[in-house]
Amino acid sequence: MKHSGNYTKNSWGFHPSKSSREKQLPSVLVLGAGIAGVVAARILHDTGFDVTVLEARTRLGGRIWTIDDFGVPVDMGASWIHGTKGNPLTRWCESLGIHLKRFPVKMPYFFERGQGIGFFRIARKAHRGLTKFILQYFRLLLRCNSPTRSLRNTDYSISDIFDPLIHDLSLPALDRRMILWLRSLQEAINGAPASKVAMSELEIPNLFSLYTVPFTGFARLIEDAVSGLNVILNCEVEKVIWKREKVEVLTSKGSFKADAVIVTFPVGVLRSRRLIFEPPLPEEKIRAIESIPYGDNAVLDKVAIRYESPLCPANWEQFARLPELKNDSTLFTLWTNMQSLTGVPVYVGYFAGTDGAYIDCNYREVSILNEAMEKLKNMLNQDLPDVLSWKVTRWLSDPWTLGSYSFESTESTELDRIELSRPVAKKLYFAGEATHPEHYGTVHGALLSGQEAAVALHRHHCCDHFSSPAAPWMR
Repeated sequence: MKHSGNYTKNSWGFHPSKSSREKQLPSVLVLGAGIAGVVAARILHDTGFDVTVLEARTRLGGRIWTIDDFGVPVDMGASWIHGTKGNPLTRWCESLGIHLKRFPVKMPYFFERGQGIGFFRIARKAHRGLTKFILQYFRLLLRCNSPTRSLRNTDYSISDIFDPLIHDLSLPALDRRMILWLRSLQEAINGAPASKVAMSELEIPNLFSLYTVPFTGFARLIEDAVSGLNVILNCEVEKVIWKREKVEVLTSKGSFKADAVIVTFPVGVLRSRRLIFEPPLPEEKIRAIESIPYGDNAVLDKVAIRYESPLCPANWEQFARLPELKNDSTLFTLWTNMQSLTGVPVYVGYFAGTDGAYIDCNYREVSILNEAMEKLKNMLNQDLPDVLSWKVTRWLSDPWTLGSYSFESTESTELDRIELSRPVAKKLYFAGEATHPEHYGTVHGALLSGQEAAVALHRHHCCDHFSSPAAPWMR
């Protein structure tokens, strides 16, 4: 089929509408309808490529999952825009008229048997432990040769900072519990076990960062990107045969052929061998897939609950509990009050780390809900209102994610991500948050990786002249 480009005023393509060039552009299959996949697909489609997107789920978005079960949009997967300045998501939302709200603005309240205390008050009470924590951090930092900003491949994990202090009996119990809470927060932020996360990933400033959320949820961006695309849902990819003239993709809905394929599956799926490549991928690609840390028996999951009436004032945007030092888990130590965003009493609790991984893989969803509500009831020391609706994520058990997102370990380097992103034989292209050397684990990292895959494929199969795509964040 001849293509001169699908040019409109809303075109995301590389070539302007005044282009008179007509060229038969190759066909492309995009595996996965997450943000990386739909961005790459839309750019190439609007340039004139024949693009089909294959998605195993019955919904779009991948690890973006906006639900309307509560009568209002709530993001059960990716939730925040991490830094608004220069972030492509900010400009994209502005182009669609999506209002962004800084959230949360306030620090968490800590509750124990109904008694609440503000973050700074409890931090003052635990000042001895927190001072030791700061000293321990800089002590380990001085032992590292790399600058703070680019620490890679150090011998120290974040557990090397926290664990000696949690077990330091010279510290008051409150201080040790506070440090244990901070450790659990790091496991949640990284979706990974503290013993594996590199010290460079420590994000205590995350407590004070003013991140933003889109009022409509991230689903609106996915809907915008897929406009005009051919997307086949409930289509499980089983095998990619790539050394023939055409790449053949075998799926639960039959065989598809194309000149090139963009693979956007999470690292956990690539590592599981659920998707078979024939012949196998080059050794350096396999090594990169094995080296990028992902999951490692930990996770970041959520339970969202809509109650009949509010549990607390809307301006209590976060509330937390300090885990006990013995016979307690680090489950549901932080909750987000969504009332100021949604206008209805929706509360999101987080279960993460290795404790979260255990119930993700072993509990039924209703059991996870009951565990969450029991923790909440004990925190607030009050009977809870009736539950109107609820939803639980289980990213580690999900066969199409097998984890939350990639992180940086004590053994990995950005070279692994660069290697994963490299095309193979101008037929296989790779995208997804794990392929971005700097912004891994974020929505904008996934978006940029999809754009970069489209750039590489366009250069190989269309023309050498470089032009940026006319995507909303580039205008």
